[in-house]
Amino acid sequence: MSRTDLAIEARTNQQHGLEAVGLMTAGLAHDLANSVQTLTSAGNILQAHALLADAADLRPTLDGAAVALRHVEIMVSALLAFVRSRPDDRSPFDPAQCVRALEPLLRWSIAADVVLSIHIQPELPRLDCNRQQLESALLNLVRNSSQAIAGGGLIVVAVSTDHDRRNILLEVADSGAGMSAGDRSRAFEPFFTLREAGTGLGLATVQRFAHDHAGDVSIDSEPDGGTNVQLRLPAADDERNDRSLSPGNRATPQACAGLALKRRRAVPSAA
Repeated sequence: MSRTDLAIEARTNQQHGLEAVGLMTAGLAHDLANSVQTLTSAGNILQAHALLADAADLRPTLDGAAVALRHVEIMVSALLAFVRSRPDDRSPFDPAQCVRALEPLLRWSIAADVVLSIHIQPELPRLDCNRQQLESALLNLVRNSSQAIAGGGLIVVAVSTDHDRRNILLEVADSGAGMSAGDRSRAFEPFFTLREAGTGLGLATVQRFAHDHAGDVSIDSEPDGGTNVQLRLPAADDERNDRSLSPGNRATPQACAGLALKRRRAVPSAA
């Protein structure tokens, strides 16, 4: 069988897998989400109950149940985000404002010993995509980076545009464990994960979002060298020909990536 045939077969198998996920989640996600909400509410009531003060030995059990329910909630959300791709629900917006508005949530989602540094090029063109999906993609990437870092480190989020202002570049770089070439080649496969508690849908969701909006996503990573993920999305049509900014005000994608990689590799000494 030729490489082309193998590639076609792999894409076909992947599509069949995605269809199976859609059918499965359509029947289960709603009921499961309702059950999780009910159990979470019950746990909150128990934790706040006065009788629990006299039964301190039960609190670790309730705390563990709350963590487990939160994990189930995250998995359900990931599945729903993966199968409910709605690229037509879009309108132009300022990517810089979007990232700044998301910044508190990004900082809340990372470990306490991880530093988040955000760099945004001035006067970016607008994006014309599904803003909620973009926010979810960035949150996925930052969470992945945080989970790849052990013992403290750095995550850099950089937002820039290319020279002709036709694309917005969003990069997330980290000082984490990095990936082997084999793992990197499979990183976007649905359900492929290197974490015991991972869903394997985070990067797959990011890739689907990028493709649905005529963009692309790539990974630069090596073992013990951290990871740099670049998401490229087309700027809004009415701004692609706006060349009012001087070249000196525009960061090139290479410069943006270089900044992130430089900071990423320098971080272990500051952990």
